Amino acid sequence: MLDADQRPHKRSPISLFIRLTVSGSILSALLWIGIAIALYSLVRANPRPPHRVAAVTFRHVYPPNPVAPGPTAAVRRGPLPTRQARLPIRIVTRSRRPLIQSLSALTKILPPGTLDQTSSGTWELHQPLRLSSGTTLTLAGPVTLDLAPGAFVEVSDGAAIWLQGVTVQAVDAVGAPASSALATRGYLDIGAGGGAVFVGDTFNDLGSNNADTYGVALDGAKAALISGCSFQHDFYGLYLTGLSGGTITDNQVVDSARYGLEVRADHNLLISNNDVTGSAIHGIELDAGSLHNRLLGNTVTASGDRGVMVDQASNDNLIAQNQVNASFDGITVQDSVGNLLTGNNVGSVKRFGLEITGPSSSNVSAYNVFKGAIVGTFIDQGATDNHLVGNFFRHNYENVRARRSSHGNSVSPRPSDSEL
Repeated sequence: MLDADQRPHKRSPISLFIRLTVSGSILSALLWIGIAIALYSLVRANPRPPHRVAAVTFRHVYPPNPVAPGPTAAVRRGPLPTRQARLPIRIVTRSRRPLIQSLSALTKILPPGTLDQTSSGTWELHQPLRLSSGTTLTLAGPVTLDLAPGAFVEVSDGAAIWLQGVTVQAVDAVGAPASSALATRGYLDIGAGGGAVFVGDTFNDLGSNNADTYGVALDGAKAALISGCSFQHDFYGLYLTGLSGGTITDNQVVDSARYGLEVRADHNLLISNNDVTGSAIHGIELDAGSLHNRLLGNTVTASGDRGVMVDQASNDNLIAQNQVNASFDGITVQDSVGNLLTGNNVGSVKRFGLEITGPSSSNVSAYNVFKGAIVGTFIDQGATDNHLVGNFFRHNYENVRARRSSHGNSVSPRPSDSEL
């Protein structure tokens, strides 16, 4: 007979359950620890790429810049071109008539045959006309002024021209629209010291590839207001250089042979709510040290090269709330500093939504939308210390790419499908 301490202990069901539960918990814990160690080892052996680096390898094959359709002349210096010198320039000064309020009044102080009215009521200028020394020409439409081959209008030296509801167009020898940009095609040039106010006017088929004869040019003008006008089939839609202050707003620029709006060495301009379509090269260009200008709410469509181009030390400009569509590149900032791009919408471009290139620095791209491009934003050729903040990228092959030669740039947040 066994002693009491040698008898097998009778375990209750509760004690057996507790023992099995504890043993299972320990085994389960050991199992999960083993799994965690295995996963940790796997992650260490195959680390996840940083978020700023694309998880795929991108093909860096981009279409080259389009070939410009011919050279652009340098800024003219010296006498008028030979073709213009063949016709005498009729000069109207303040001493002859300080204020001219109709083309009919103008004919009375010009030599016969200089300006005539046709049977249809259209006026035709046959010889070059220059307003200077304080003369002011004001015309209220509807009035149509045709510029015959070799004829043009220049305004300078304190003179001014005010047009409202007027159509100015170049014609050929038989009076048809001058569709070819020949050297004899008419133009309108507001030169140094001249003033211009254009409201609701139409400018068609003007200009050629010769500086200051680009179409409608304001070259060193002292004042400018251009509002609600239409520029169609001109060599340049509107060429502005050497201005300090002025407003270019609510205009339509269609099918320019070079640039839609060329802003060259201008300061403190407001360029707003313009519709620029079908420019052969750039839609809007800020060039040659254009400073403190505001490009607001413009729509640029189907430019052959850049929709908006900021180039050659054009610094401290505001480019905001613009729409750029169906151009080769959307917006380009090249060799320029301190520009703010915000609220722009760039879509369906063939190459780059935004390119910051060359020695460009301290530019800020904030809260823009870039969609449908090969690269949403491309930073290259040594551009440094530029900042991308809160931009939206949609349906791009690659969202952001910064080449190794471009350092010190920041992107926040860092989008996927990017190389930084």
